[in-house]
Amino acid sequence: MTSLTTNRRYRTAHLQEKSAQGRPCNDNRRILNGMLYVLHTGCAWADLPKEYGLPGTYWRRWLAWSQDGTWERIWSSL
Repeated sequence: MTSLTTNRRYRTAHLQEKSAQGRPCNDNRRILNGMLYVLHTGCAWADLPKEYGLPGTYWRRWLAWSQDGTWERIWSSL
């Protein structure tokens, strides 16, 4: 499974911070599902299917969430 159930999406929604400035962020649900796809399949970020969008977006968000503790909070809430 590479996407979150509705219940798990609800439990993690508040943990995914929104951008305070600049252009609007991509949908955090889609970003999280893309990250789960990479983790589930073991593919490289560059091999993320085009339906998810640009791989660099996912990698940068992964890095930011890893550094600010968001990713750990998401995992602990699941």
